[in-house]
Amino acid sequence: MKDTKSLFLALVLSEQTKQKIDVWRDRNLDSLEKKPVPADNFHVTLVYIGAVNESQLQLLITKVKEVKADSFKLTINKTCYWPQPKVLHLTPTTIPPRLIELQREVNKAIEQAGLPPETRTYRPHLTLYRKITLSEFEQLEEDGMPEPHTSIDIKQFAIYESVSDDDGVHYEQLEAFDLNGAFA
Repeated sequence: MKDTKSLFLALVLSEQTKQKIDVWRDRNLDSLEKKPVPADNFHVTLVYIGAVNESQLQLLITKVKEVKADSFKLTINKTCYWPQPKVLHLTPTTIPPRLIELQREVNKAIEQAGLPPETRTYRPHLTLYRKITLSEFEQLEEDGMPEPHTSIDIKQFAIYESVSDDDGVHYEQLEAFDLNGAFA
């Protein structure tokens, strides 16, 4: 039996949003002959944590419950590629200030829980495909790179566990946290 869980914190996306993005991907990126990331796995990571034991998880939940942040709208409107780690993803061209503040506050809570905070620059994204080659991405650009326009009401974020089984990797929500107030 495994003593640790592989964790990350991410924005909670509604099933309707996941389905909308999946339909957009099927319509616009059907030329890619790679296995797509399952729509159930769609998320926008706030902070990746990694291996955590049960007592660390409980302290993390306690600290994250103290995070006070407001709800916001996130508009995903750009298709991008990272050569390393060969990921095709969607991203916002403008990062809402409330998202930046939420990510900072979550990162502080992680540090207060005695876990290593994220030190890399925050780059919100939603992964569509893994193992995409540069030539495949360039072909998409040559064909006229499709750009999405999905506005998402962000009302919650959550702690997720990355679980590997015979069917691949999937993400299980362990605990969700509500955001305050009206959208901005």
